[in-house]
Amino acid sequence: QMTALVEFQNQMLQSVNLGDTEFDVFSEDVSDNSSSDKPFEMLLTPPRTLDRNACLHYARGNIAGVLGSMYAEIDAYPTRVRLPDEPLMLVDRILAIEGEPCSMGSGRIITEHDVLPGAWYLDHGRIPTCIAVESGQADLFLSGFLGIDHKTKGLAVYRLLDAEVTFHRSLPVEGEVIHYDIRIDRFFRHNDTYLFRFWYDATVNGEPFMAMREGCAGFFTEEALPFFEILNSQFWSHPRIVIYSTNIHRSRAISVRTTISCRIIILLLPAFAVTSTSIA
Repeated sequence: QMTALVEFQNQMLQSVNLGDTEFDVFSEDVSDNSSSDKPFEMLLTPPRTLDRNACLHYARGNIAGVLGSMYAEIDAYPTRVRLPDEPLMLVDRILAIEGEPCSMGSGRIITEHDVLPGAWYLDHGRIPTCIAVESGQADLFLSGFLGIDHKTKGLAVYRLLDAEVTFHRSLPVEGEVIHYDIRIDRFFRHNDTYLFRFWYDATVNGEPFMAMREGCAGFFTEEALPFFEILNSQFWSHPRIVIYSTNIHRSRAISVRTTISCRIIILLLPAFAVTSTSIA
């Protein structure tokens, strides 16, 4: 069964070829403001809302061009926390950002993802499980906004360690918008490794769609990454994932639980993992 899931994911990724005409055209439709060689006007204070062009600039260009002069020094670092580039840049807009910039404190970010007609990932007209979960990816942005790059100095990279995801309704269809309310509760350290705890709620048309809890992510140096990879290899040797359904307020829900790497596991779950179970 795991082999079939891996094959599904490989087919999905092969269909998303960055050289395909569809994505060349999509990239050309983005305004010149998102180009990495045409930075935004430098701001003195970070913005609290961003459109898709600004999110794309954050993925591709200089960070200070989006967040302002408080973040200018991190553009000289070898790595920075970014949103992914297309096709996996799934944040269509940032509606609100709460928290003190560069404080390494708690924060909140509200984002949306549009399930567009003809989107590359659609499975029988619905967003797949993997993309629905990944579209809540703005914990990356929020950790950067709260100042993690000032601490790691570009010498540590993001890895998701754990999370629990529960679905409260069927997967959204073309034309629907998923609203993500993402919170970072706190940062903490284990030796020289910075980590943070986070969670989110996702809704569609004001109706609960998905909840992610017990999220934990960290930033690992080149020296620490081999230990993280050992944990992952041990996990794949003895995968611990449970998919079950339960009644929640008379509705059907599906929970996905892992103990090491939710993001990797979720990316292997095809849409039928949810849609094959009757969901009221």
